Amino acid sequence: MNNLFQKLNMTNPLRRMIYKFHFDKLSRGIKFANYSSVELAYTVHDHVGKSTAAAPAIIILHALFSNRISWDPIADSLSKMTKRKVITLDTRNHGDSPHIDDMAQFSMVQDIKRVLHSLRLQPPVTILGHSVGGRIGMTMALNDGISWVKDLIVVDECPSMNPVLQKESTTPLYINLLKSINPNRYGSLQEIDGALAAKITSKTSRYFLLQNIHQNNEKFSWKFNIESIAKNLHNLRDVPHPKGQQYLGNTIFIGGSNSNHIRLENYEEIENLFPKATIRHVEGAGHWVHLQKTDKFLNIVTNFLSED
Repeated sequence: MNNLFQKLNMTNPLRRMIYKFHFDKLSRGIKFANYSSVELAYTVHDHVGKSTAAAPAIIILHALFSNRISWDPIADSLSKMTKRKVITLDTRNHGDSPHIDDMAQFSMVQDIKRVLHSLRLQPPVTILGHSVGGRIGMTMALNDGISWVKDLIVVDECPSMNPVLQKESTTPLYINLLKSINPNRYGSLQEIDGALAAKITSKTSRYFLLQNIHQNNEKFSWKFNIESIAKNLHNLRDVPHPKGQQYLGNTIFIGGSNSNHIRLENYEEIENLFPKATIRHVEGAGHWVHLQKTDKFLNIVTNFLSED
């Protein structure tokens, strides 16, 4: 299949049609038969040299309540360092992507495939996902295998939540607070920040939430679809996969030493599902590893990809 993609000349209409047929054939499967895609907003970071051999593109999936903007500077650096195309996405109900009731992880995987189709990027690709984005990446890897996911980078997330994380999770607090705040009632971002500060003391967390504010003239609104996220939270807590299924591609889990998202009790499940996985913790980092220790994070990622 890879040879077919490489040989196709996409300037020929007939060959474009053949490409679409084979891409759609790859996209369809029993697991995803009842799930449809939407057209996501994305940014392409392309620092691939003309003389550089084509390497798999890197797809970056952000966390819940985040968006592609928070990843764009790191994606640009990663493209320069690896000489690969790096694509940041706004997942459905986030950023500039469509608002929709369905947030099944299989549907979100279909969204990724649609982006690849739009950009004429042949699978397999490298998936880099943070938090819930990591779960979506794991879902794609476990259910589609190495024909779609060449290697997997999971940032501070696990296939399922450990008991400590379930107890201390701030997601329900965020949802209740965000549902109660109508940004259009405020006259400035500073006022919205003040409303958030009543429950969220972390300036970093509030900063990323404020990146999800859309301003039209003097009116404000949330970019994310908080109602749909709240209704679908149960769909995002664990990674759906067939019993006994494993992903056999190269995998790395990168956690923060100050975060409880990847704990010792998670290791057995990770090793069972991802037998080629390595687990790294970045000293001094919390959940936002890539932002709190950017240089160290980029070093780990680039070394992992260079060893592939």
